[in-house]
Amino acid sequence: FDEFLDMYQSLVRRIRDHFGAKLGQKVHVGKTYFIGKNSKSVLDCYDMGKKQGEGGFGVVCICTDKRSGVERVCKTINKEKTGMPVEEIEDEFKRLKEMDHPNILRIFEYFEDYNNIYLIMEPAKGGELFDVI
Repeated sequence: FDEFLDMYQSLVRRIRDHFGAKLGQKVHVGKTYFIGKNSKSVLDCYDMGKKQGEGGFGVVCICTDKRSGVERVCKTINKEKTGMPVEEIEDEFKRLKEMDHPNILRIFEYFEDYNNIYLIMEPAKGGELFDVI
């Protein structure tokens, strides 16, 4: 895996340097370029599994990526219940996408329909936060 990671980082740097030179500017390549809004339906890409929890704004379920078979978590956020404009919610996603810390769950992609926003995130193992506190 380490060899792959080194090769991947080298490739991304070469692409950045190549296209940055052509544009006459420095190009920043980060994970925000790889995490985005998927235009498909969440059900086209993920099989929804067992409900893990429920909060004031929505529901969290285990899901499986149909493309890779990898287990993820889908956090469904009801737009109406948040009481926030969709633009503010999307700004929050943008900030979360930029975070890279072992104690912050990673977001892989998100979907949107008329009523909900679906965040696809890494699963958090270890139980309830309140039990740990």
